[in-house]
Amino acid sequence: MATYKELEKQVDATADYLQEMYLDWFNNFLTVERFAEWYNIGEERAAVIISAGRKIHNKRVETNKALKA
Repeated sequence: MATYKELEKQVDATADYLQEMYLDWFNNFLTVERFAEWYNIGEERAAVIISAGRKIHNKRVETNKALKA
């Protein structure tokens, strides 16, 4: 059974991955369809990845702004 620290690392790694995928889409693709094609995944899955990554990214940006204030 995983410890709390191990689970926390897995969650952080997943959040990092989703944010990276969102930023890749944001910077390099014009459509969800092309992103899905590039990564050989379905459009619905691509949309979910992008949406989750956007939420994580925006929350991290908010947090960083608050810490600097």
